[in-house]
Amino acid sequence: MSVSAASSVLNEPFNGPSACFGFRFGHPASSKVQENTNLSDAPESKEIDNLLASAMNGLTFEERQRHLEIVHGVSTGIEGIEENDETTSGATLELLRHLEKLKAGTAYETAERLESSFVNDRKFQLMFLRGNEYNTKAAADQVIRFLEMKQRLFGKEKLTKQITLKDLDEDDRDFLKTGTIQLIGKDRMGRVIWFQLPSLRKFKSIENELRARFYMATILLKSEEVQKKGIVTVTYAIGEFRDSVQGEGYVDVVKLMMAIPFYHASFHNCVGTHLEKILGKAALAVIPASLRSRVRIQFGSHLETQYTLSTYGISPTLFPITPLSNKVRLDHHLQWYEAALVRETDDVMDTSSMDASTISTTAITNDPGSNALVIMASDVKPYDVLYDYGRTVKHEGNELVRALIREQSVAYDAGSNMGKREVIEDVIRNVEDKGGRFLKMDEASGGYIELTKNRIRSKVSQMFRNYRRPRGNTGLRIAENHHETSRGGGQQIGGELSILPLIDSPGPDDVVLGRIGKGKGNDTMLLLVKKYGDQYDGATRGEKSRIAGSIVQQIKSEGGRFVQPLEEGGWEEIPNEVARSKVAKCFRNSRRTKNKSTLP
Repeated sequence: MSVSAASSVLNEPFNGPSACFGFRFGHPASSKVQENTNLSDAPESKEIDNLLASAMNGLTFEERQRHLEIVHGVSTGIEGIEENDETTSGATLELLRHLEKLKAGTAYETAERLESSFVNDRKFQLMFLRGNEYNTKAAADQVIRFLEMKQRLFGKEKLTKQITLKDLDEDDRDFLKTGTIQLIGKDRMGRVIWFQLPSLRKFKSIENELRARFYMATILLKSEEVQKKGIVTVTYAIGEFRDSVQGEGYVDVVKLMMAIPFYHASFHNCVGTHLEKILGKAALAVIPASLRSRVRIQFGSHLETQYTLSTYGISPTLFPITPLSNKVRLDHHLQWYEAALVRETDDVMDTSSMDASTISTTAITNDPGSNALVIMASDVKPYDVLYDYGRTVKHEGNELVRALIREQSVAYDAGSNMGKREVIEDVIRNVEDKGGRFLKMDEASGGYIELTKNRIRSKVSQMFRNYRRPRGNTGLRIAENHHETSRGGGQQIGGELSILPLIDSPGPDDVVLGRIGKGKGNDTMLLLVKKYGDQYDGATRGEKSRIAGSIVQQIKSEGGRFVQPLEEGGWEEIPNEVARSKVAKCFRNSRRTKNKSTLP
C-alpha cells in the first residue's frame, strides 16, 4: 500500500460526555448513577448503538473490510504502508509545513527553541506519522497536543528529554505498581495488549495516573514494531473489576491517550451487566468518530467475555486474573517494574546512542556475573519459543516446536548420535527461519533471556526424550479418526491422524478422566461446572459448546491437561474437542446428580 492521507481521529474536536462507563463526571456521588437509571431507557440504548453503526456506515466497503480485519486480528493495518526514503521524506516535509502553521505560542515552539534537534529528529516525526497512518495534518495536531501534555505533566525543563522513572514522584510510582495498566503480551497479529483493570485505580491526584501512563506509553513507543503494528486496548471492568474511583479523571485519561501517538488497532470495553453496557457505550462519545469503528463493547460474564475476546485473537490465558477466584496476579507486572528500575538505576544503556527499538525491549539481568540482555514481554515475537519454569506455554512458537517434535520424533529415535544432532539442528533452523528465538523466563526482571546455542540444543534434545517411546513402542498413540470417535458425544476427532504423546503420570493440575479421577485438577473442573451450571442449563446448543470450550481453556491456562489412562498402561492427553465433550457430559451429570464427584 502506498502512503496515503488516511482519516484520523487526532484532528477532530474532543468532546467529553457527562457520563461514561457508568460514572458521572464532575459529581462525587457518581455511584448513584445506576440507581437513577433503569433498563427501560431503550431509546438511549438504541441511540448509542447507532453510534457504532454509523461509524461503520460512514466507511466505504473497502475501508469497512480493512477495519474489520484489523479489529479481528487478521490484518495489522499500518504495516501495509510502504515506507521508503521518498515517501517518508515527502510526508515529513508536509508534517513540518503543518507544524509551522500551528506552532505559534505552543509547547512545540518552546521545544524547538530549547532543543531543535529533538523535534526535528526523524524518529520522533515518524512516530507521529505512523500513529496517524501518515495523515500529516493529524500528525502535526497530535505533536502539538503531545508536547502540551508533556509540559503540563513534567514541566518545561523536561520538554525535550526522555521521561524516565526518576521523573516520577513516589505517588506516581505507587500508581504504576498498582497494576491498573499491564502489558500482558500480544494478540495473534503480534500487537501489544494494553490491559486495564479499573478496579485497581488508586492515586492521590489524577496527575499521578497521567504521569505513570505517559511514562509507560513512551517507553513502549520506543519499539518500531509497536509503532507499526499498534496496540490493542482491553478495559476489563466486569463485576469486581469495575472502576474503584468511580470514573474520576476519566476524560483526562482519554485526552492523554489520544495525545500519545499510538496506532490504535482496537478498543475492547468489557462490562458485566446490561446497565453497564448502556452506560459503557456512552464512552463512544469520548472517542472521535473515525475510531469508533474499532470499538467493541463486550458484555457478559467473565467466561463469556473471555471467550468473545479470544475470537478477536486475544488469548484469555494472557490475562493477569486467576480463574475461579478472579484474583489479580501482579507478579509479572511487578517484575516488569523491577526490570525498569534495574535498567535505569544501573545506567546500563546510553539512550542517545542505542536504537530506539532496542532500548524499549531490553535490560540487563541482575544475575551476578551475567550480562545477558533481557527481552521484555511486550516484545516477544510470534515464533519465539518461551520456557517458563515448567509451565505449559500457549504461544505460537511453542506450538511450532511441539509440532516439529511430533513430526521428527521417529527419525530422532532411530538416528545415530550424529543423526540426532542433525534432527535437533533442523528443528532449531525451522524456528529461526521464521524469525523465532529460544527464550527463558528471567525471574528477576520479568522478561526473557535468549538461550545460547548449546542450551537450545539441550532443550530440544530434552523435548525429544520426553516424547520418546516407552517399552519399545513409538511413544505415540495414533487415533485413526475413521474408526475411533469421542465417547462424549460421538463426534469424530477431525479429518486426519491425531498424534498423542504418552504421559508417564498425571500432573497435580491435570483433569484425570474416568472413575479414578481425583486431585486438584478434577476439583477445579467440578467447581467450574458448578459455577456455570445454571448458565449452561439455560444456554442454546451452540452456547453450551462455547461454555464447555471456555472451561477447557481455563483449565489449560493454569497448566492443566485432560488425560485418560490407556489399557496398555500409561496415560494420554486427549484433544481439545474430546475434552470439551467430556466437560459437556459433566454438566449433564451434574444436573442429574448434584453431588456426583466423578467425571464421565
